[in-house]
Amino acid sequence: MKTFLFKLIFFSMAFILLERFCHHQTRGFRISKIHSNLPHNPKWSLPPLSSNEMEEVKKALNQPYRFLDSGGQCYAFVSKDQQYVLKFFKHHHMRPSSLLDHLPTLKVLTPFLEKQKKKRTMRLEEMFTSFTIAFERLRDQTALLYLHLNKSEDLNTTLKLYDAIGIRHRIDLDNIEFALQRKASMAYPTLTTLATSGEIEAAKVRIASLLDLMITRCKQGIADHDPRKRNFGFIKEQAVEIDLGSFTLDDSLMTESTGKRTFFFETVKLRRWVKKYHPELFDFLEEEINWRLTENFEKGKVEKILN
Repeated sequence: MKTFLFKLIFFSMAFILLERFCHHQTRGFRISKIHSNLPHNPKWSLPPLSSNEMEEVKKALNQPYRFLDSGGQCYAFVSKDQQYVLKFFKHHHMRPSSLLDHLPTLKVLTPFLEKQKKKRTMRLEEMFTSFTIAFERLRDQTALLYLHLNKSEDLNTTLKLYDAIGIRHRIDLDNIEFALQRKASMAYPTLTTLATSGEIEAAKVRIASLLDLMITRCKQGIADHDPRKRNFGFIKEQAVEIDLGSFTLDDSLMTESTGKRTFFFETVKLRRWVKKYHPELFDFLEEEINWRLTENFEKGKVEKILN
């Protein structure tokens, strides 16, 4: 009996360790996680692209994609030519858990089960709404080329997808929800590269573009609830937002007081980072922030809140 229990524990632990190892190597990606059984929803139907825009989309999708990264909401894959990024939604985080469906239907569990299902449904709704805001109002500012939130029949594209360990998959894009963006270089590493190589003017141009991006979003009444430094990038000299999953509409941002305050606090992390790592750019950054506060919000002087 002891031998049996020992073997059971040993093989159970071995299985768990193997599963964790595979999860780590693949970054948790599985084809089943990006598939959904979502029905067609008119709410997610978007206006068609122009013929030229659709031609670029077709060109972008006519090549293999390799695993790039795993975020909180999506798996990202980069195109062979390094020009585009495909994002597939992590539906296993959003759909009601199949485990919950198999729990006993006890009255005491009903409130908990309903709460969990509602929470996951709301998470999906918020995410799709955010991506839709990006497509309809911030397409240039997010480098978003195409958004596919309803299953379709007109793409007629089978994509070759290579996961983190190089295994090839084939997926029918008509049957999967996804977003297609132009690939951007990450903002802070780009600024560091320019500053350390003496290209100060090029760094200043990009900093100004980054501030303009924040202003544009505020003036359109769009809040970003996750304005972290990793969410910004550059395509040539233009700043773009990379993460599309945290946008909401907020008309108060278009008022002087709220808009000015929001813009100012969104620059705090950038100011601290520049002051710490590239102080030669700090005075320029302060001047640019002050000018935008005055120009876009009529009045206002940036307070010296940094030590």
